[in-house]
Amino acid sequence: MTTSLPHAHHEIAPGTQPTLAELVARARHTRQPKTAQLEPHREELLRLRRDGDSVEVLATALRGLGVEISAEALRLWLNRQLPRRKARRSKTARVLSIHEPAAMPPPVEGGPIAAHVAKAMLDEAKVAGANSGT
Repeated sequence: MTTSLPHAHHEIAPGTQPTLAELVARARHTRQPKTAQLEPHREELLRLRRDGDSVEVLATALRGLGVEISAEALRLWLNRQLPRRKARRSKTARVLSIHEPAAMPPPVEGGPIAAHVAKAMLDEAKVAGANSGT
């Protein structure tokens, strides 16, 4: 009686043996389920983050789309995806930016995450306005 290999072993069938480099790459770059679900939204997430949206707002927007991920996991994923910044702001620029009110960016047309980001930003502004009035 000959037993068949489970379906998972068919990709390593004789004749199509992966090279050592491919096996090492697979072991090194395993996909985690929580970050794999970000891939369909990768370009939009990177664009929104470059445009200044906070990680917390992006995580809230993703939850609105049914993607459950913590803000910390999203922050780590974004840090791996985005290139490192080379220059830091000077202390003078940081002090000035604290005292100047931030201007609200104009709405940007985009995908489904952008709509959830806009809603989350409005909600944050309402909460901040209610808290400053007390």
